[in-house]
Amino acid sequence: MTSSRPSSASSNHHVLPPIITNEKDRQFLTTVTSHINDEMDSIDPNDGEQVFVVYKGAFDMVINYVTSYKPLLTMIKAEYEDIVESIQQGQRDAFYLSGKLKAMSTEPCTLRNYRRRADELEQKMSIIRTDNERLRKQLSELRATRESQRRKTTHTVQDSPKKVAVRTDRRRAPGLTLEQATDLRTLKRELDKLEKQLRELSLTHRTRYLPKDITDQLKEQLATKVTLRDELLEQTDVLKIKRKKLKAAVQAAESYMEIQPLHQTIGDTVVTALTAWAKKQIDKAEYGLSDDTMTLQAQNDDDDPNKENEAEAMLEYIEKFTELIEDGHYEEAALHAANSPKGILRTHEILHRFKEANAKTKKDRSAVLAFADALMSTVDAYGVKPDEYMSLECVKSALAENKLNLVSHWMAQNRLTLSEELGNRLLEFAKEKPAGNQQCLALVQKVYTELNLHLAAVKCMLDQWRVRQGLEYAARVSLSKEACTELLGQYPLAPVLEGMYELGLLPIGMIVLYFEDTEQFDMGINLLHSIRTTKLKEGQDSSPGDWNALHQAVFADSETTDEEWGRIVDRCHEIGYETVGLEILATVLVQNVTAKAIIMATRQHSLRTVRGNITPPLATGQKPRDDN
Repeated sequence: MTSSRPSSASSNHHVLPPIITNEKDRQFLTTVTSHINDEMDSIDPNDGEQVFVVYKGAFDMVINYVTSYKPLLTMIKAEYEDIVESIQQGQRDAFYLSGKLKAMSTEPCTLRNYRRRADELEQKMSIIRTDNERLRKQLSELRATRESQRRKTTHTVQDSPKKVAVRTDRRRAPGLTLEQATDLRTLKRELDKLEKQLRELSLTHRTRYLPKDITDQLKEQLATKVTLRDELLEQTDVLKIKRKKLKAAVQAAESYMEIQPLHQTIGDTVVTALTAWAKKQIDKAEYGLSDDTMTLQAQNDDDDPNKENEAEAMLEYIEKFTELIEDGHYEEAALHAANSPKGILRTHEILHRFKEANAKTKKDRSAVLAFADALMSTVDAYGVKPDEYMSLECVKSALAENKLNLVSHWMAQNRLTLSEELGNRLLEFAKEKPAGNQQCLALVQKVYTELNLHLAAVKCMLDQWRVRQGLEYAARVSLSKEACTELLGQYPLAPVLEGMYELGLLPIGMIVLYFEDTEQFDMGINLLHSIRTTKLKEGQDSSPGDWNALHQAVFADSETTDEEWGRIVDRCHEIGYETVGLEILATVLVQNVTAKAIIMATRQHSLRTVRGNITPPLATGQKPRDDN
């Protein structure tokens, strides 16, 4: 009976080796699984970006371990990264388009409401115009009536003024009975009351009712005084804040002079105190506590008999740290220093002290790495990342013990202050340890990209065989021609040459001539041949008068001289690409003829203009005309 399985001789491709073949592979799989579980425990599982970084690192470990699948898995990883980036961009575009669609859907309703409101306002304006016209007519009628009455009235001039007859009011005072109206004491009291009311009315008339211009002046004075008051209040608040900051700085300096701790300067103490004061102000603003409340709490704290002096507490904390270091408890000392109050032990001096220890901890790691790990784990609690020097030292300590995953975790959590020196150190580690080359180069690329070191970032992408993505990044940031030429020298690869031509980073002549004196000169000629055959591959015929991609590339290159094109044409004939050489030569000749024709046309046009401006000669016996 014949077997249904095809024989190896009839197979068209090689059979790939299995992934797990021995106990070493199973141990590696267990290591990768435990790495993923540890990283997932230390991050937020709902954060997709952090989860992606974890599985990306695990995938890099698999690529570096399985050498037979490394090219294939590298290509798969690059495609997945491009797809993830495309999905994220699509989500951002969808969110923007959904918002724009909502705005467009509500536009007709808004326009309809505006029109309805405009109609209502037009109706109200018509009513107001009608009322104004009616009132204007009534006012005109009243003015006419008064004018007629004034004309009818006659005024008589008398020699002596008229005598005014004083009428005696014999009515009884209102509110008084007959007995009260006949009582002198009661009448006296009423008279005093009425005189008092008269004085108040006279005073009110003099002070309350003033001319309009005086009222405007008083309002301006009041506004000026209010503005001045607000400015003084703002200056008062600023001065209060300065006074509090100076008070905190003075208290920290006094505490330092009393204690004078080792490995710390008075400047570090003052800066730490000011940082703690600023954090306290932020907490106060967050919880809505007023200055009075904070002052009352401070008074209560000061009045608490169980509270120790702050300087004594800091001294005890430093003494405890010294004891732990002397006893060799480096893990406890690292946690003790990282969680120190006001960050008094999170300094360069303490880092150097751990480096000088040069000993292993209980977890079989160096003392400086224990301090670096504790320092990074408390970054979120303190809200301040270590400076560039401490970040670089922490990374060096991790790389010295081959803890690249720890550095990747720190960068994923944004706990390092990035610098060019940090990226260079990671690049050196990638060259020293080929096993973690891809993961380390990805970290270097992130550092250089965030620091806008574009050339270094492109080199990292090319080292990861992400040629197209790296060259597109170079075109996006407008990488200089000198930098692109440097890339050609370091990465003389056909995909790099094709990408630089297609993306317009360098002209085609400069790309080919760069390899003129090297063994890769034929690679540039092959690029010219591939450009020429681009149109033929699309199914179109190439005629002598038709412009293909090679013609356009040569015609667009204005930096390559005729002599240089001549050397390129000679090389094309030497290696058997006569057609490519002839097309380049024809394009250069057409370009030169076109340039000469343009120059001649320009000269003829200028000559005609000059001839038109020259005055013709006078005839015999003709006198010149006097325009004046």
